[in-house]
Amino acid sequence: MAEAGWPWSAKLTGVPAPELVKTVDGLRLRSDPGNPPILVNPWGVPLLNGQIRLQKPPLPYWVAAVMYRIAGAGEWGARFVPALMGLLCTLLMYDLASRTLGRRGAWVAAVIWVSSHFVTDEFRKAMADPYLAFFTLLCLCCWVRGVVGGSRRWPLLVFYLAVALGLLAKGPVLLVHLAFAIGAFHSCLGRGLPRGVKAHLVGLALLLLIAIPWPMYVMSHVPNAVELWRYESVGNLTGENIEKSREWYSYLPQLAQLSLPWTAVWVLGVIYPFIPRGGRLRRRSFFPLVWYAATVVFFSCLTGKKAAYLLPMMPAQVLFIAQFTVAMMGMIRRQIRPLGPAIAMEAQKCIGVGIGILLAVMIAFDVAGQTKGDPTARSVVAALVHRTVPLSPQHVGWGALAFLLGLLPLVAGRRRVALWFVMQGICYSVLLVIFYGLVAAPMDNAGSPREFARVVAAAAARPGYTLSRARLAEAVLFYLPRTAPYDPSAEHVLVVVEERPKHRLSTSELVFFKDDIPDAVPVRAVECVVPAGSLRHRWRLYDVTVERRPGPTGGR
Repeated sequence: MAEAGWPWSAKLTGVPAPELVKTVDGLRLRSDPGNPPILVNPWGVPLLNGQIRLQKPPLPYWVAAVMYRIAGAGEWGARFVPALMGLLCTLLMYDLASRTLGRRGAWVAAVIWVSSHFVTDEFRKAMADPYLAFFTLLCLCCWVRGVVGGSRRWPLLVFYLAVALGLLAKGPVLLVHLAFAIGAFHSCLGRGLPRGVKAHLVGLALLLLIAIPWPMYVMSHVPNAVELWRYESVGNLTGENIEKSREWYSYLPQLAQLSLPWTAVWVLGVIYPFIPRGGRLRRRSFFPLVWYAATVVFFSCLTGKKAAYLLPMMPAQVLFIAQFTVAMMGMIRRQIRPLGPAIAMEAQKCIGVGIGILLAVMIAFDVAGQTKGDPTARSVVAALVHRTVPLSPQHVGWGALAFLLGLLPLVAGRRRVALWFVMQGICYSVLLVIFYGLVAAPMDNAGSPREFARVVAAAAARPGYTLSRARLAEAVLFYLPRTAPYDPSAEHVLVVVEERPKHRLSTSELVFFKDDIPDAVPVRAVECVVPAGSLRHRWRLYDVTVERRPGPTGGR
C-alpha cells in the first residue's frame, strides 16, 4: 500500500484472478497464473507477496501504510498506533469505571489497567486485536455515557463511528463482544436503552457509510471473497475452520495468567459479587463478572483459540478486580471482616516480591543474552543452567533495582492500604517496563527474522539463483526486498520453510517443493547453512536444483 502511493492516486497493481484453494494453513485465495489478470488498488484489495489477502479487514493495514508513508517502513511505525491505543484505553477505563464503580474505583481501575501484564504485552504488537479491544472499549464507554451521561447525542454518534471502525479492524466479532458487554450492563444495572431516535438514525447512517464501501469494493473486484469471509468467521462456529484449534477448556488455565500480576485480588474479585451484603446480593456488582464469564464461555465453544482473542474482555476483568480492591481497602480501614482482604493484600505483596526476585535473576544472569541463538537455552531455566554469557555490572545493577522494586510495597503497613495500592501499582508498572526493555524485547529480537532475511536476500542475489516467494512467512517477508524479481531461468531456487513441530522436512521429499516451484522440476534439495543467531530454529533455507520445463511459463 505504502509503495503504491496515497489511496486517491495509488498505482493499480495487476494480479491474476485468484482461486479459492484448501491448503495446510486453511482456505486461501491463491493467484492462478493461468487466469487473466485483474487490476486492483492495493488500498482497496490488500496484497501480500503478490497474493490477495482478505483474511483480516484493512484498517490495521491502512494505519501501518499511512505511518510508513509518513515515517518510512519499520517496526516503530507499525507498533506506534496500537501502543497509543493502549494508552488511550487507560483514560477510557477511568471513564467507564467512574460511571459504574464511582470515582474511587475509577483511579483504581486505571492503575490496574496500566500495570496488567497481558494488556501491556498485547498493545505493543502490530496486530488487529489491539484495534478491536480499543474500539470495543470506546463503544461501551460511549454507550454508557449515552445512558447515564448528561449529553446523549454526541456519545451515540461516537459509538456508531467506533462500531464502523471496529468492523473495519476485525470484522463482525466486534458485535459479539459488544453484545456481551452491553447486555451485561443493562441486565445487571437495570438501565434503559439510550434515547434519541435522531441520534440513532444518524449514527446508523454514519456506520453504513463508513463500513459498507470496502466490502462492496472487494466483492466487485475479487471472486470468492464472500466464501473466504464466511470460512474465517462462521467457520469457527461450524468447526470447518480448524486453524488454531484447541480443546474447549484451553482458556480456563490461561485465565490466572491473564490476570497477572493482580492474581490474588482476581480470585477474590470473582467471589466478591456472591457475598451477600445486608442480607442480599447486589445485582450491579455482577456486571463485569457476567460480561467476563459470557465472553469466556462463548470463545471456549469456538474451535480456534488464542489468548489475544480475549483482549477485548480485559476491561471486564479490570472492573471486577477494581471493584473488590475498593471494597477490600474500605474493609481493612474500617476493620470490618478484615481477614480475607488482609490475606489478599499480603498475597499481592508476595506476588510483587516474587516477580522482583525472578526478574532480578533473569536480568542479572542475562537470560536474553543466553537464549540468543543457543538451541539449549530456549527457556529461562535452561538459560541459567547452560549459562555462557558472563555476568556484567550493568546487568547486576538492573537486577538489584528489580529486586528492590519488588520489596517496595512491603514498606506500607497493613492499615495504610491506599499507600500500599499506589506503591504496588507503581512497582508492577516499573517492573513491566524493565521486563520488556531488558528481557522480553531482546528475546523477541533474538527470534526476529531480520538477520535471516538478510542472509536469504544475499543468497538470492548470486548469479544463477532466485528466490521462490510462494509460501514465504509474513514475518520473513517484512524484511525482504519487495521488488526482488523471480528469475524463471535460474537453475537454483531458494525456498524458505517454516519448521513445524510435528514434521522435520527431509531433503529427499522433493515433492514438497513442487508447489513452490510450479514452472520447474526439483531434482535435488540441500539445506543451506545459516548462522544460528539468524535462524533461531524457526525457519530453514533450502537450495533446490531444478530442471526447467521447455517453454516460458513465467514465475512468481
